Amino acid sequence: VYGKMVAMGSAIDDASPAEELHELRKRGKELRYLLEFFGDLWPSSVAKPMVKTLKGLQDVLGTHQDREVQADELRGLAGDLAAAEGGPESLLVLGVLVELLDAEQHAARDRFAGTFAAFAARDQRKLVDATFRAPSLDADGLVVDIGRASAALAAVVAQLGYRNLDEDPTLAEVN
Repeated sequence: VYGKMVAMGSAIDDASPAEELHELRKRGKELRYLLEFFGDLWPSSVAKPMVKTLKGLQDVLGTHQDREVQADELRGLAGDLAAAEGGPESLLVLGVLVELLDAEQHAARDRFAGTFAAFAARDQRKLVDATFRAPSLDADGLVVDIGRASAALAAVVAQLGYRNLDEDPTLAEVN
């Protein structure tokens, strides 16, 4: 997923449509879920820096997407506002709000290059390659310790196991 994100993000330039940034954002969510779910399988020195740069990138991409959706929603109200009592004044306010949202979206787009560069930095790529794409096995003959992976997965899945909800104190007195 990381390699796919690096390829996608590297192809984004000033002329790229907003949809490309949104697709990158969705890939980022996928990677973050994977890192948070399986992050305990690797030393924190591996997972934490990646999560940190990914969070920064997700913040920028999220702001960009949110402002686009919000501005589009407000633009969609213009016809109804124009016909309503006090419509001209409302349209002026709407215009100012849309301008502010557009400015925030453009600012997020301007921050994209820097946050993506940190995410896709050479040191980061080397760390990912060494950790997740090991060309050889470690001293124990492993790339990932399946025992640790199984334990981490079991801990998460155990929370989903069957239990009598009548015995759960957080659900007491609930029908």
